[in-house]
Amino acid sequence: MDRDQHHLQIDDLCKAVASLQTPHKTQQQSPCIGYLTDSSKRRYGIYPLESAITPEKPRWTVYSLRQILTEQTGNRRRLGLPDKLRVAIDLAYSVLHLYNTPWMDGQWSDNDVYFVHHHDVHTTSLYEHPFVYRRISAPKADRADNTDDRPAPYSVIRNETLFTLGILLIELLFGKSMEDLQLPCDLDCTGTPGVTWCTARRLLEKGELEFEVGPGYADIVRRCFWCEFHDGKSSLDDQELQRAVYEKVVVPLEGILHGLSMRFT
Repeated sequence: MDRDQHHLQIDDLCKAVASLQTPHKTQQQSPCIGYLTDSSKRRYGIYPLESAITPEKPRWTVYSLRQILTEQTGNRRRLGLPDKLRVAIDLAYSVLHLYNTPWMDGQWSDNDVYFVHHHDVHTTSLYEHPFVYRRISAPKADRADNTDDRPAPYSVIRNETLFTLGILLIELLFGKSMEDLQLPCDLDCTGTPGVTWCTARRLLEKGELEFEVGPGYADIVRRCFWCEFHDGKSSLDDQELQRAVYEKVVVPLEGILHGLSMRFT
């Protein structure tokens, strides 16, 4: 969160967004238009998708996680293990905060996770503060409010949102997209949810994740992949499942990151 004194708390988000149509000098200096606070007093910076900076001298660039994983950014610095864990923690928190909102449903992917990079700041800032961005379409009367209530094509995916989180945790760990992690054997996926599911299951069953970072991370991915949390519940509308996701995904990820930082201090 930028601490610039011009970044004020936003009381009316609609008015703040409308003001972007007439950029002010302060907006030209920094794209952050202010911040929102939640019930825990945490601040969330609000950034427009397109900066008011002139195209001749762009200062801010937005990269998707997909672009980073497939090396389409031109950035020379790869995701290090601490970067991967921080992003994983932010995504896990995002699931708990944004589940069943227009910003996140069961169909989210690495194309919906973005990073803002300031060209005047050292490249270490590229992987900080990821955010989920979705283009929000007009609501439809016949659209279900809960994506997990939709009939699933394969019951083995008990919660699409958590399943996708598991897939993104795999991609982050290896620093590659699921397509790049595929082997020819994964293409024989008849009767399964698809190639991505087969690739992820192979990596989990063969112990590839344990080899990279240890059993703790692999256990976290398995819980998301199979939705193995609390009393067989699968809807994140259930508060007990939300608490279980926090305790069995967020907290262990933070523990792995803390343990890693202690090794190098």
